[in-house]
Amino acid sequence: MNPKAQTPEMQPTGSSSPKVYVLGVAPTIEDDEEGLPFTSRASEYLRKQFPRGADVRFNYICRTLPPKDRAPTRVEIECFRESVEEDIAKTKPDVILALGKEALQWCIPKGKPLVCRGRSFPVNVRGHVCWFEPLHSPEFIIAVKNEKKVDGTKVPGKEFGRVWQIEVARAFDKKSTPRVVSTQPRDLYEGVTWTCGDPKEVREIVAAMKRMQKQTVLTSDLETDALRPYGESTILSISVGTDKETVSFPVNHPDANITPDDKYLLLDAYHALLKSGPSFVFHNLAFDLEWLFVLLAEEDPKFLFDIKWHDSMVAGFVLDERAGGHSLDFMCFEHMGINLKALSNIDRKRLAQAPCEKVVKYGGLDTKYTHKLWKIVRRKMKEQKLLTHYRREQVSRIPTLVLAQAKGFLTDQKAVASMLTEYDAEIESIEKKIEKTSEAKQYVKRFKVFNPHAPKQVAALYRDVLKRDEGRKGKRYSVDEETLKSIGGKCSELILDLRRATKARSTYLRPLVQSSDVSIVWPDHRVHTKFNTTFTDTGRLSSEDPNMQNFPKRNQITRQLRRAFIPTKGHVIIEVDYGQIEARVIAMMSKDESLVASLWDRYDIHMAWAERLCADFPKEMKSQYGKIEPCMMGRLRGDVKNRVVFPAFFGAKMPYIARMVGVAPDDFAPVFDDFWDMFADVLAWQKRSIAEYTKTGVVRCLTGRVRHAPLSVNQIINTPVQ
Repeated sequence: MNPKAQTPEMQPTGSSSPKVYVLGVAPTIEDDEEGLPFTSRASEYLRKQFPRGADVRFNYICRTLPPKDRAPTRVEIECFRESVEEDIAKTKPDVILALGKEALQWCIPKGKPLVCRGRSFPVNVRGHVCWFEPLHSPEFIIAVKNEKKVDGTKVPGKEFGRVWQIEVARAFDKKSTPRVVSTQPRDLYEGVTWTCGDPKEVREIVAAMKRMQKQTVLTSDLETDALRPYGESTILSISVGTDKETVSFPVNHPDANITPDDKYLLLDAYHALLKSGPSFVFHNLAFDLEWLFVLLAEEDPKFLFDIKWHDSMVAGFVLDERAGGHSLDFMCFEHMGINLKALSNIDRKRLAQAPCEKVVKYGGLDTKYTHKLWKIVRRKMKEQKLLTHYRREQVSRIPTLVLAQAKGFLTDQKAVASMLTEYDAEIESIEKKIEKTSEAKQYVKRFKVFNPHAPKQVAALYRDVLKRDEGRKGKRYSVDEETLKSIGGKCSELILDLRRATKARSTYLRPLVQSSDVSIVWPDHRVHTKFNTTFTDTGRLSSEDPNMQNFPKRNQITRQLRRAFIPTKGHVIIEVDYGQIEARVIAMMSKDESLVASLWDRYDIHMAWAERLCADFPKEMKSQYGKIEPCMMGRLRGDVKNRVVFPAFFGAKMPYIARMVGVAPDDFAPVFDDFWDMFADVLAWQKRSIAEYTKTGVVRCLTGRVRHAPLSVNQIINTPVQ
């Protein structure tokens, strides 16, 4: 405790039998002076959200004012843990409402506020089982209420506050009873059988897998010594079963004592089980299926499509799209109140070095609790009418993506080496051109040497030598692409060219050199990109190592990078894209007659509005594009598409669009009104979407997918289209 505080040890106050137990971080100066918890202005704002006459109790994880009113240290928090837990166990609340990051991490050590906020976790506090619901602190909500975008999100602070109020009120409406799974060793491993190679145990596990062929749903898990199956990597162990009976056995673990014949027996029984008819649930199906397909199924496509697959991780994403909340460990804690990985006490990055018995037990535990988890999340998807979306749009695409990953892209290493030489020459040429500019010479005269690759020196060039104000952004000075384009001039253009070339070399080309230390090319001379189905909040597919969905093609300097990829003999590479897919989805959502007709009749909306801007604002267009010739209309059409039509369709306001096209808002307003007269049903759809979101707290897509609050207006409109 803090001996200099007026109230060195703040006592909890409130109901002795509370519905909600409010757990803050530490007393404020106002609390310390009053001798009572939660007396500050922010606390008054919190109390206003409570139902009248609510049974509430207040406490802090650190029950003393930290010196200088700073955040409490971990040691200071732990000093009070015992007394806080005893008070919770004694008063037996239904819900613990944890306010702020430190209060969240008092229970969930690595929890992140943006991921955990608004979720309900079942917890056992000294024998008392209740809900643990973390929220942002009222101080945070008050601080951000006038911000246009809260840090780390695109959501305005006002919307954060509105959702926070709803979540506080929801804590008092909690009616379901939490259940925490027992973590006693006897209960934990009940029904789990494993072996490291004992012949008798092997035959018992083979017999168990034959019995499992009668099950309708099984879960399975692979432990491997690497993330991908394309190099010198292998499967260490396999586990399969239900929450009542699970078996786990080694495959190629170096510490296993298994004969080749017994390993064949186990793998043959597992393969037969896969083909026997049950549905198979994995947590991160894409990971395990890629290993099975490449190393066990001999890349037979029928294996991918003849078995009914399910994924508890994808189910978690369907229920709550926030990244960081879909690991098996996180979801087991959220739905069952257990820290599964901590119970195994194993280094997951070094499984090949761990004892075999520890690895197979670890895999068996994962499989058993994945089965328990699957039953919970499947029920929740059904209750929330998300099961159809999960089946049709989410899990069904994984086998196809795994097939695409396994096929990969063949690289031409000779072409890569040639391009590397070309890029080195191009970069050197640009550097020499920069060196000859008057701007660079002025810098050298003052500072001796100019390195155009160094952002600090480029900033000094424009800020200190050339005295340009375009880069000033508050207290910092930026020399980003937007700034250099606004400054203009030969030196700025060359620096931007240099950045594009060096980025292309380091980001795209060097990783394609098979011998480089950052190579993403596997021994088969292919890149095997990884497709992510649970990475983006919008639900769109993404890829990495490399990002094959966003490989450069439009810039003259980077377009040639695609020469690195070649088809296998007898094949060709084709590029396929949906035509006007976003406009078509908006048309389906809004049923706007003008938009639907334009798509059917191939009427070019963007060109029509480009011509309208030229007719209504000739001076403004001339100042931006010079004399408008017919050959320039293609460029103007592209700008209108990206600055007027789609921004409007996605919820941008008139002043923003007017600024984007360089027209005074008062002059642009009548044109914008005409735009919405033409697409009145699109505007009506936008308003309906916002109203429905405000009422329900979710945005629902045509496929049935939902995205949860808090969201910005742009995200509300954009999500169903993405």
